[in-house]
Amino acid sequence: MDNQIFNYQNSDFQKPPKAGLPILRIIFFIFAAVIAFELLMGAKTLLTPIKVIQKTPSTVVLSEGVINLSTLQSSYGVSETVPVAVKVSTGNHLTSGVDLVLKYDPVILEASSAALIKGSAFDEYPDVNIDSKNGILRASGVVSPAKLGFNGNNGDFGVINFTAISKGMTTISLEFSPNATDDSNMVELETNKDVLGKVSSVKINIQ
Repeated sequence: MDNQIFNYQNSDFQKPPKAGLPILRIIFFIFAAVIAFELLMGAKTLLTPIKVIQKTPSTVVLSEGVINLSTLQSSYGVSETVPVAVKVSTGNHLTSGVDLVLKYDPVILEASSAALIKGSAFDEYPDVNIDSKNGILRASGVVSPAKLGFNGNNGDFGVINFTAISKGMTTISLEFSPNATDDSNMVELETNKDVLGKVSSVKINIQ
């Protein structure tokens, strides 16, 4: 066989084109499209008005003040101590003090000037006044001048200890008339108005 020499320079055989350039163009176009999309979304966000949500300030709802009386049990024996808890709710009023005028049956119950165990609602508790003949107990609680008043729900005015001296059903109640100044009341700090609107009583059976 004759040796044949092929001239690669003159042959029709061509080297394949490099593929790197078209790929780079595709990547460039994708990258440019992503950037354009991000710029478009950013511009849309900047041009969109921001909705400002304004909070409506809460309004303090005022209601009438309440004084509640309660006992741990409904019956006691003769010579036993009958503790009566006094709770005050100011109805969101800022108060300077509370006056109690309790009515009880002096034939069945007895009280002394040391009957009041002071609570935490007020800073000062003037002396308890007892009318043992008519069965009336008076007590007051006031805030100190250094404080801004008392405002609370079921605040602890204190406990009044009675002594059972005879058998029978009896009621301990609070004397109260709206806007009266000589009975139970709850005094608002700024106006000195009586904001007390409701009181409760307790029934006890002394056996």
